[in-house]
Amino acid sequence: MQIIFYGTRGSFPTTEQMSSMLLSTPDGDILIDVGSATIFKEPKITDNVLNILISHNHNDHVAMLPHFLISRLYQRENDKATLSKKCLIVAPEPLTDILESMELQDGTFFSVTTKTPETILNMKLQSITTNHRRKNNCYKLQIKNYTIAITGDTSYHPQLSKFCTGVDLLICEASYANQSLEKAKYWRHMTPNMVARLLNEAQPKMVILTHFIELSGKEFAEDVRAQTNYPVEILYAFDGLKMTLNTSA
Repeated sequence: MQIIFYGTRGSFPTTEQMSSMLLSTPDGDILIDVGSATIFKEPKITDNVLNILISHNHNDHVAMLPHFLISRLYQRENDKATLSKKCLIVAPEPLTDILESMELQDGTFFSVTTKTPETILNMKLQSITTNHRRKNNCYKLQIKNYTIAITGDTSYHPQLSKFCTGVDLLICEASYANQSLEKAKYWRHMTPNMVARLLNEAQPKMVILTHFIELSGKEFAEDVRAQTNYPVEILYAFDGLKMTLNTSA
């Protein structure tokens, strides 16, 4: 199984891309958030992706969704034999406004559900609502004995810690510096202090930080490492990062 990061920034204007990642499995691909335009550099994404997980409906996570669907519609019309299946979109809230703005209608060549299915591509799928300004899903995927949790946008809270306990890989948002605590509390995002608390409690085996706003990935990771009290691999994502995950153990 492979994970590819197409966008790793938060909502501030930047030359880097907003949140998007692709989880490639033996049974198919899952696009997680659709905020990055770089997904269109690889036609196989619009050709092959039939499953999308949306963490929440803020623009830095969904802005490219209508364009993805229109691109897929174009491909579908030119290759109906191979692109006949509907694309399933899982989101915590309806996507009506953003889809209707581009005259896209649920139920045609895609469907949207706000109920997290129990399985997706032969993987167990769970979600919880996190502590964010807009309703946000933290998703947990299990393939064989390997588990991945993806926080989406959130600040720390005990339910999140419990949900992520013992996962093999935690993909965790990393937005504000410790000095911006009040801003982080207002927008309900993570600081290094909050991430370190989450790691010390949940003790995932590996962590990838993403969704940077104020600090670079390296700076955020260093701050987290300084406060983490158990041995854990802490990595930081960047646009274009590809990682192969060993799920066979």
